[in-house]
Amino acid sequence: MKRNSIAAMMFLVLALCTVAPAARAAEDALKPGRADLYPTWHAIGIEIPYTGDANANGKASFVWRVAGDTAWRNGVEMVRDATRRLWWASIFPLSPDERIEVQVAFEDPDGCEPKLLEAKTATRPAPVQTVSGRQIWVSPGGQDDASGAKDAPYRTIGRAARNLKGGDTVHVLSGIYPEYVELNKQASGTWDHPTVFVGEGPTQPVIDASIAIEKGDTWTEVGGGVFSCPAADKITLVIQDGTRAYGYSSMKDLKADPMDSRRVFFHDSASGRLFVKTGTDKPPSAYSYQLATKPHGFDLQGASHVEIRNFEIRNTSDAAVRISAGGSGNAIFGNSILNCRLAISINDPKCDDTAIWGNTIRLNGQTDFTWNATMAEFWEFSCIGLQLWTGRGTSVIGNRIDGYRYLITLEPPPGEAEKLAASTLTGNRDLDIMYNELFNAADDGLEADSGGVNVRVYANHMRNCNTGISIAPCTRGPVYVLRNDFTFRTLMFKFGINAGTSYGACFCDHNSGYALTRDSSVGIYFNASLPTTAKRFRNNILVLTGEDVMLAMRPQNVLDGNCYWRVSSEKSLKFQWEGKWLHGLPAFQEASGMEQSALAADPMLNATPGIAAYSVKDYNFSRASEAGLVRSPGESDFRLRTGSPCIDRGVPIRGINDDFAGAAPDIGAHEVGRESPPSGPAAVQPAAN
Repeated sequence: MKRNSIAAMMFLVLALCTVAPAARAAEDALKPGRADLYPTWHAIGIEIPYTGDANANGKASFVWRVAGDTAWRNGVEMVRDATRRLWWASIFPLSPDERIEVQVAFEDPDGCEPKLLEAKTATRPAPVQTVSGRQIWVSPGGQDDASGAKDAPYRTIGRAARNLKGGDTVHVLSGIYPEYVELNKQASGTWDHPTVFVGEGPTQPVIDASIAIEKGDTWTEVGGGVFSCPAADKITLVIQDGTRAYGYSSMKDLKADPMDSRRVFFHDSASGRLFVKTGTDKPPSAYSYQLATKPHGFDLQGASHVEIRNFEIRNTSDAAVRISAGGSGNAIFGNSILNCRLAISINDPKCDDTAIWGNTIRLNGQTDFTWNATMAEFWEFSCIGLQLWTGRGTSVIGNRIDGYRYLITLEPPPGEAEKLAASTLTGNRDLDIMYNELFNAADDGLEADSGGVNVRVYANHMRNCNTGISIAPCTRGPVYVLRNDFTFRTLMFKFGINAGTSYGACFCDHNSGYALTRDSSVGIYFNASLPTTAKRFRNNILVLTGEDVMLAMRPQNVLDGNCYWRVSSEKSLKFQWEGKWLHGLPAFQEASGMEQSALAADPMLNATPGIAAYSVKDYNFSRASEAGLVRSPGESDFRLRTGSPCIDRGVPIRGINDDFAGAAPDIGAHEVGRESPPSGPAAVQPAAN
């Protein structure tokens, strides 16, 4: 080889040795982008893009304060999404119209620039009980060819809707309105001047989407306890004396009643007839019936910045209020929704910033049916259905919900969960579910399957749910489940049992729950065949009646500071760790290295009525109503009694429990010496005009 060729090769080798480390350092150095703060009314979502940090050893943390305060507060742990190159976190709970300052600090041994980001924003002001624009009046005694003035009101809400301009206020007087009100973009207001539909006293005006069959009306007996009547319209909901009937999809099933639902119906669209069995020895002429024929009370098809306030909406075959086609900034609060197949539905990723506040929602009779029947019915009965396509900034605050299959559901349509994991941030993003009172779920109190991005589940009271919270799987995160309390029949937490992966970060801290059924309750349920990671359970109280504390726990999850208690001490608690069953907390602590601060002791909750009150041979066939329907969160008091071993025994968690009252945080949803978080309509009072 020639001398100059050797020299050239040596130069190239030296150059590569010199450049390669510099190139690697550039790839490994963390370069944060601009902080994006997304405010809702009670929280702020933080999203920060970054480049570099190929070796993933960079760190981020933040502090925040209310403008004008001198002291900074710790932020929660920040979550890195290495696939999308994003950092995420949330600030909550906040109040409407608070100005917030944030500082985010970064560090990386390979270099970091900038090292500090500063940002400011404000939570959204509360929806305003405004009276602006034209004043339009509606009364059952009015005329649709009138002017719509207070002394010459329209007769129908639909007539007022056709004449709307953005920012108008429609006053609806007491009475019954058999209507389906459709609103499009023409009805849109603005943040400062929303279009308002408000029910005026002395009682809430009623939008009734049904046709009635009165007591004593004629029915045709067809044999086997089955009766029929003409019903030309498609019927998906039948109400018998104020209580819903179970729907079958064939005459064969109606006659056989394989789900033992007793109070049942079948609508034959071909013949235009409705067939019913009353579930008693009385014929249907002894009852009154409402047949849901209209899909909605209000249908916001692209309408934005619309307030719907102080109505009763009942007997709809679909959602009482549906929001679609990009309608954003809408507020649904202070309404009574009764016996609707869905209460409120949002199904468009462009429908942002919806406030669902302080509504009372009830479906009578749902809990009379077995779990198997509920899951098999051809129409799903879910209360607040946010599904996959909910836009950013949805706020579900201070509602009182009683008696649906799912009380609040974020579940995506079938087959969509895996797509969420790999492709999109859309849906269930910057979502707040706070201060709600949730009762009598046939299945899940909160079904958050697929998870979301910056989802905050905070200070909800759940009673008599088959499962308290399901996030199965959590394909995205972070999801925060904090300071909730619940009674349940089968599972307290459910994770990772559906198809797909469950990599999304979940922070389940400071929750309290106890089981209503004997020998059938599980604290935390995973699936050993699915990768379920990044779940953190800390400072929770789990009062169980079955042996199983958890199924299929893995090293990638974190447990510490929890309190476990089995009501009957005949058998020890069981923990499943990497496919093996371990009996007793000490065995789990030794094998896993987790739960070094945990307790196996009676937490001494203030009041636990109904704990282990009834036995179920197989929960798949249990009737929720057999547990005794729950009417008030006051039926259970999850505060700790004096002398509780959970006082001052929790582990410190940055940004979660820094404001503890004693020597250390308490375990469970409620901190002794701190006022409990607000609940119900008091948490969501709209601003005065």
